[in-house]
Amino acid sequence: MESLVIIHDDLTPDLLLQDCWRISENYRFKERDLPDLPPREAWAKLMKDLENPMTKVLEKRTGFPADYYLPAG
Repeated sequence: MESLVIIHDDLTPDLLLQDCWRISENYRFKERDLPDLPPREAWAKLMKDLENPMTKVLEKRTGFPADYYLPAG
């Protein structure tokens, strides 16, 4: 479960960026490179642009909405 990433709209840009660094290992990526969208939408857009994106395995829409991602494959 170490590779599970949970994205929710209360994430601050710095925490979203840390998750991006962790999965992409691209430490040149900066906060200014994040899409100007709510965190869940920004993450989904980032996943489309990454060479090795993660796959959304669960989307929780009620209560505290969140998206759950695991490495592809």
